[in-house]
Amino acid sequence: MLNSLLLASTLILKAISTPIVGGTEVGSNHVYPWMGMQQSNASWVSNDGSFHQSCGGSMIRENVLVTAAHCHVIITNLNQLKVFSHVYDSDKVVEEQAIEFKVVKIIKHEKFDGVGSNPPNAFDISLYILEQVSNPSNRKVETIEVASFDPNTINDQGPIKTIGWGAMTDISVNANQSKTLRETELQLVTLDYCTEIYKQYYTFDKVGPEFLCANDGNVGLRSICYGDSGGPSFTIENNKPILQGISSWVEGYCEAASIKSVPVLYVRASYFKNWIEEKLALEGL
Repeated sequence: MLNSLLLASTLILKAISTPIVGGTEVGSNHVYPWMGMQQSNASWVSNDGSFHQSCGGSMIRENVLVTAAHCHVIITNLNQLKVFSHVYDSDKVVEEQAIEFKVVKIIKHEKFDGVGSNPPNAFDISLYILEQVSNPSNRKVETIEVASFDPNTINDQGPIKTIGWGAMTDISVNANQSKTLRETELQLVTLDYCTEIYKQYYTFDKVGPEFLCANDGNVGLRSICYGDSGGPSFTIENNKPILQGISSWVEGYCEAASIKSVPVLYVRASYFKNWIEEKLALEGL
């Protein structure tokens, strides 16, 4: 969970409002049409009751979004959430004729224990069951495939792409929030390296296979940040996007973490693929 979730709603806002640091604009709402944008009018997002971008997510079925559990940790009513797909500019969902959904059910991982004082939380994953509200252009709902888990590849290194509307700097909460969808490329690092770094901050045995760890590859100032929570990291295989991770945690301030090459943490989507399929089967999906 993006680090600031820790203690109170102000910190929660910092954790869930992550834009991409050091990224570039993707250019249109046709590039990643399966990318989901969450909006909320909850008090930690909105001062006036209007809806604003709060988190990302990935459409894995026509009516299912996978995201980070901490994105809804203090949501008290499902009416406080909206989901859109086919979005580029978060302020122009009408002009872009985005598909709008309402959230009819949230399935949170049973082992997610909220935001504690000693994160990260390896079970930071939820499914939103959705119902279409509007589809002005009668578009097909695009989806992304969840990667399959292979224990032999949990320490694979290499490039991974990540996207979001999160902050481009983190001088303060909500500072320089991106209105347009941005992307950047990070480098996967081994779990042993990730453990070595995170033991400097937290008391736990190791960063396990539930996580993907990635940093900027020492090229400087590339990271997820506040507002990117719940959004995807993914690879392209046979010209298809494959969901690898769910944006969950940045240690400290995004730019500072990037400068130090401290890995960001994604929930490893493939590790939870069976859980996803079991939960959706119970919903008849």
